[in-house]
Amino acid sequence: MSTESSEVIRKQVEQYLSNKDLEIELEDANKEYTIIYSTNILAQESDDTSKLTRNYWINQNKNGGQISSPWGSYEHVQQSSLVANLLIFAKYKIKSITKGWKLICQKCGSEQQGPIWRNSLKSCEQCGTQYRPEDKAKIPAQ
Repeated sequence: MSTESSEVIRKQVEQYLSNKDLEIELEDANKEYTIIYSTNILAQESDDTSKLTRNYWINQNKNGGQISSPWGSYEHVQQSSLVANLLIFAKYKIKSITKGWKLICQKCGSEQQGPIWRNSLKSCEQCGTQYRPEDKAKIPAQ
């Protein structure tokens, strides 16, 4: 990989990780592990976006489940090098970049959306139908 290509990747990673409204998933070449960088789910109830923090964790894809709890908050500047190096040298790929969630009620068709750091609703605001896990979809970043 050329130096120019590496620099483009580093700048792109910096931009992604600094955006609190994006969730970034990286996947290794063997598709065994996914590293997820996201806004702290503990902050979902806060309307004060200055209190939101970012964290990361690893999911084991083949056996299912999260390997460990989120490893605490991070500063995107510190993590940008690590993520860029995973992409450049370890051949990780960006699996997805998500900007939020969307729920569509199976009964009335009402649609609800929110950013990744906001809790999704448990039931439809229009008709009261309880949402099922499969009713929730991630909204890809453009």
